[in-house]
Amino acid sequence: MRELRVARAEDPASAVVLSHTAYSYFLNHQMDSALLESARALETDTANLTSLGFRAMILLSAGRQREALASANRALPMASSNYVIARVDSAAGRQLLRDLDSPGAPRWNSETKRAMTYLGLNDTANALTALEHATDKKHHWQAGSSLADPTFDSIRHSARFRALLQRVKLAP
Repeated sequence: MRELRVARAEDPASAVVLSHTAYSYFLNHQMDSALLESARALETDTANLTSLGFRAMILLSAGRQREALASANRALPMASSNYVIARVDSAAGRQLLRDLDSPGAPRWNSETKRAMTYLGLNDTANALTALEHATDKKHHWQAGSSLADPTFDSIRHSARFRALLQRVKLAP
């Protein structure tokens, strides 16, 4: 938070700084502050994908599913959006999985998106398989969000997940 406060003092209108500040509040269970900062981030830049993606996660956690879904749909290139969409609307989540397998679908980061979708659907076995494939393909699943993010709660204590963390040198 100290670094984010310095960044905000230097550029108070930066949607990226504001959205990362909101996400930090979210991870620290300060939901009122997270909601406020994420709204400020979107006021600054309504199309910023980081702002939209973090806002979707924050809204989902706040129980505001309809708003979370709208924000996630606007941030769809972000893998975290797949999680939110699948969490709120399982049929839409299954459609995202079909879209990932369709001919001509972009392949960059596809396994990360697949993993996040499966996490949203509470399918931990397939989520872990997709994370293993993402790691094999050197997709950056571990850099997209904090490992403290609630997205990983369902697999956090899994031996397979701990093995993945060791592979990407993030194990404690």
